[in-house]
Amino acid sequence: MGSSDSKRQYDMGILSSEEKLVRRIQDVCMEFDYSAQTWKNIDEFMESESECRLVLFQLADSSDKQELSKQALEMAQVISQQTSGAYLIAITNKSLPRDDMVFLRKSGLDIVANLEDFFETSKLEFIATQVLRATYVPIKESDLIPGVPIAFDLFHLMPMSNKFLRIVRSGGTVSDSKLQKMREIGEFYIFRGDLENYSRYIAKFSDSSTKEGALRACRGKFMEFYKKFTDLVGILTDPSQFISYEAGRKLLEDCNAMVKDLAESLGKIGVGDVWDVINNSVIGDFGSLERSTAIAAYVAYFGMKMRYHDIENVIFAALICDLGLIYLPPQVTKKIRHNQVDEFNAEELDYYRRYPFKSLDVILRQKLPVSPEIKDIVMKCHEKSDGSGFPSGLSSSGISKASQLLGFCWSFDQKTILRMGKKRLNREVALKEIIAEELSSLKSFTPAFLLEFKRHFG
Repeated sequence: MGSSDSKRQYDMGILSSEEKLVRRIQDVCMEFDYSAQTWKNIDEFMESESECRLVLFQLADSSDKQELSKQALEMAQVISQQTSGAYLIAITNKSLPRDDMVFLRKSGLDIVANLEDFFETSKLEFIATQVLRATYVPIKESDLIPGVPIAFDLFHLMPMSNKFLRIVRSGGTVSDSKLQKMREIGEFYIFRGDLENYSRYIAKFSDSSTKEGALRACRGKFMEFYKKFTDLVGILTDPSQFISYEAGRKLLEDCNAMVKDLAESLGKIGVGDVWDVINNSVIGDFGSLERSTAIAAYVAYFGMKMRYHDIENVIFAALICDLGLIYLPPQVTKKIRHNQVDEFNAEELDYYRRYPFKSLDVILRQKLPVSPEIKDIVMKCHEKSDGSGFPSGLSSSGISKASQLLGFCWSFDQKTILRMGKKRLNREVALKEIIAEELSSLKSFTPAFLLEFKRHFG
């Protein structure tokens, strides 16, 4: 077997002889510009001497979970010998009971999915973007301390060319003059695997008695919030993960503590500094679910400024309101990503308008007891005052202030995030433009809600 340097490198490896499945995966690779290679069986894969970051392989039909587990274990071991550290997804030809999926996952797999999941939902897109594209995590220039060695590689994103450029290696330092230039860009990137090193670095220089220290402490909290939420989504949407009622209650407690931490942390720095805390770029490119922590932070920011009394419920609703996107058909989420919502056919539009129900299903299926107030916010955050919203087409009298706050933050974030291939947008300018547009049309929000916003931010 050749050395690692001589091996061919691919983002995604596909081990299957089923043409329909291969085409489905290749379509995803083409959309997101992932390199991929297909092999009909494990022998072909081993002979190719290739390395892949993510490997999908299909298990042969069997009704015996012990036989399936043996197959999965053998495949996982052989693949890991060839390409260590790869993310492994086993695909079964039919749906299995949850207990069987949990049993299979113990064979060294990261995910167990069935063919129906791959063809009927957007789980493949979500998993692939998180594993392959969301390898980078944005940080702020304000996180960096001049002259102090960093314990992580630092990258600059060139969005128009879709590339990350390493600008400082781990162990290097950033000078005062370089930081001044970096402030014009404001946001930089580290590997997700370096988040712990980043957190330790931040903790050393987070003296809350100074403005800079308090800001870094808040950034550290936000990044911890981001990581915990990503882990939470993985647990909630993976059918091979089983949560008992007691574990579900504990998970909900952790979520509430996480939400409270975020609100308190943002409250300490003052609303003027929030722009330096919230990440303004999306790397995974799956959709708004990846922005849930940023939207939750905007809810806290705008809500505190408007002295909203029950902000924690709205923040929690922001975290779960888009979970249902993962369960939409692939063609629907693709049109959402490409801003082609107006091109939905009748069936696609129906799927899209009902996804808030799916979001709540994800939570309830895992036995998380969500309050009626949070359910109401989730179900109404996409309603509009003129009755054109979804899922129920309510008019302004049926939409709460809490739902409008989440809906506004969702819409504001979608219009201001930095996307691959797009230019940066000034968020303060965008905020004033959005308020002015909405006041002139009164399409999405009530006049009372918009006037209150204008009083604080217009």
